[in-house]
Amino acid sequence: MAYKTTILLYKLTMNLYIYFFCFIILTASCKTPSFVKIKEICYHTGTAVLWRNSGTFFNQANHTEYIYFADVMQEKKLMLFTLNGTLDKEISLKKALDWHNVSGVIVKSLDTIIILDHYSLNSHRITFTDSSGYCWRKIIIQQTENNDIFQYRHSPFGNSLCDHSLILTSIWFKDKNEPQADGSPETMQPYYLNLYKSPCVLLFDFHTLKHQFALDTMWRIFCSDTSLFFGTNIYNTYENNNLFLYTNISNKIYVTDIINFNIKDTIRINSKYTKIGINPYPMKEYEKFLQDYLVSGKILNILYDKYTRLYYIITWHEASKDQIPFFSERPFSIHIYNHRFKKLNEHYFEGNKYDPRDCIVTKEGLLIKHNDNNKSYNPTTIKYDLYEIKK
Repeated sequence: MAYKTTILLYKLTMNLYIYFFCFIILTASCKTPSFVKIKEICYHTGTAVLWRNSGTFFNQANHTEYIYFADVMQEKKLMLFTLNGTLDKEISLKKALDWHNVSGVIVKSLDTIIILDHYSLNSHRITFTDSSGYCWRKIIIQQTENNDIFQYRHSPFGNSLCDHSLILTSIWFKDKNEPQADGSPETMQPYYLNLYKSPCVLLFDFHTLKHQFALDTMWRIFCSDTSLFFGTNIYNTYENNNLFLYTNISNKIYVTDIINFNIKDTIRINSKYTKIGINPYPMKEYEKFLQDYLVSGKILNILYDKYTRLYYIITWHEASKDQIPFFSERPFSIHIYNHRFKKLNEHYFEGNKYDPRDCIVTKEGLLIKHNDNNKSYNPTTIKYDLYEIKK
């Protein structure tokens, strides 16, 4: 009997050792990830470049990742830099940029450089050019669907490309048979009621050259009360085969697919430094809402880091009503989530140092652009700090 008891105690002790060892290994491999600054990188562009005309792409021909900047105002060219800041190639955009208002430049490959622009309310165009500057396709997107006139917008925050489609933000503008809203409460309230039942996404298919509207129910998912006003835009970002939908007034992000547009997940963003989002207002108080919206904490962007399998959700912090700073002067956070949308950490960044609208994921880490309002700002050189994830 004593022998059996000794054997049983021995087995229990060994199991405890095994469990303890596994616990140590597990906790050691699940350390909280955080950002660590590695270095500053300078890109000598020779001119100022808007943050919505830059990005990154991987060139399959030489297996190299590039940072690109499009000068759409002065010399009208696309500049390709290596990650360390060396200018590798310049591509003329003069033939492609024959219209005025460029809303975005996206590099899918050196053979497919996409320029989105609009000449007027009724003229939205997608231009395709290549590394020689040759424009091999120009397409006008139809503005009117039935009696409804829409505006389309390239989302400046985040990726708007999937494998075969361009994803644009769709905004209902007016009924073609009705006068345009003039800003008065009498005309704006009916306008918003129409907006809140219209599709918020437009997909343009590269193969069929056709477009389709989607997610006309999304507004009411964010706010089901038809008597309330809750903003003017639903933004989208496509990352890692997921379409993320969010507004500047809610702390919720909805995750859908782009086949059936079914909601797969909901992410609620909470910060330990600030409140995110603002409550909807009665429709008649939309002007007061817009004033409070300027200073509220808000979701800015969602990025996916395929090298670490982490999501980075960027949020601006609340500001004081007494002194409303420019957006790039505000403090912000980058919330780190794993690939299953579990929050792992939140990294705080001081205001007036970086512009969180311009963050680029690379294989070396996350690039965050220096604030243009900084005293040392030089419009001919774009500076980023490179941050690496440490666990």
